Amino acid sequence: MVGLAAAVAAQTPAIKPATAVPSSKVPAEAGPAWAQLPAAQQAALAPLHGQWRSLDANRKDKWIAVAQRFPALPAAERQRVQARMAEWARLSPAERGRARQNFQELRNLHVDDRQALWEAYRSLPAEQQRELAQRARPAVRASEPAATVKRNVPVNTGLAHGKSVTPTVVQARPGATTNLVTKAPAPPVHNQPGLPKIVATEGFVNRSTLLPKRGPQGAAALAPPASAASDSHRRP
Repeated sequence: MVGLAAAVAAQTPAIKPATAVPSSKVPAEAGPAWAQLPAAQQAALAPLHGQWRSLDANRKDKWIAVAQRFPALPAAERQRVQARMAEWARLSPAERGRARQNFQELRNLHVDDRQALWEAYRSLPAEQQRELAQRARPAVRASEPAATVKRNVPVNTGLAHGKSVTPTVVQARPGATTNLVTKAPAPPVHNQPGLPKIVATEGFVNRSTLLPKRGPQGAAALAPPASAASDSHRRP
């Protein structure tokens, strides 16, 4: 059925939507209201709930006839019928008019013409068949909300704040420094060029400064120049 509708849609020119005329009065509802329908019919016509008031009386009668036959249908057929209802509810008035026109033309075709149209549709390449089927189905509205983006990576806020050690001491987060911004950076103490680098024992190294306490390495340890230290004190 979708293929026949797509084939008919390929031969039918697009209908431009008519310009809506603004009206200050709310038109009276035609046909039975939604609240007047029995609970079984409301359940069957649930996809049309939001559009029910705007339907004319003739269209409501046709949907009510579908709802009356709905309980006797198999479960798979009931799902298919409600899926078609949901597609029809998403159509604009112009698209509904075009769908009714295609369906009416399809019904008026002779059986042989219908078969010929179906054979012509089946002889088309698969890509053209998909294009025609897409034209026969309702288009997705641009106003529909986009799919929610799933966040797979949680935000780690554990490093945003310091950790309280005592009432007066706070452990700084990684990367923090205790040096003042006004203090000039000083090069680290290092050995003079040319002296050998040896593995020091525990008694050979100062545990506080990690520098040699004796021997040529201890004498060769260089401190930062005095000019750099004096410049850091003079800076504001």
